[in-house]
Amino acid sequence: ITEPQAKSQLTVLANAAAKLQSTDLKSARNGFGELSDGLISYLQATGAKRNPPYQFYCSMVKKNWLQPDKETRNPYYGSTMLTCGELIQPKPIEQQMEHNHH
Repeated sequence: ITEPQAKSQLTVLANAAAKLQSTDLKSARNGFGELSDGLISYLQATGAKRNPPYQFYCSMVKKNWLQPDKETRNPYYGSTMLTCGELIQPKPIEQQMEHNHH
């Protein structure tokens, strides 16, 4: 990743983070999804391999999120759906290949 590309992605992240200052919870959750996608793209582009955060996916809202451990804590529905979500990354390569064929 070149420095201009990195700066561009960080600008996207900063803009997504700025939107989170909304007082409306639904908007904040949507914004968190945008922020998560931007951060995931940035980490993949920069090849962040040391202590990568775990990437989860919620099929109900069709959004990703990152967290530091494997215990599912879904940020999109509050306590009602706290454990709803699927661990996407890191996974063994074989499982990733299978996941793409569904």
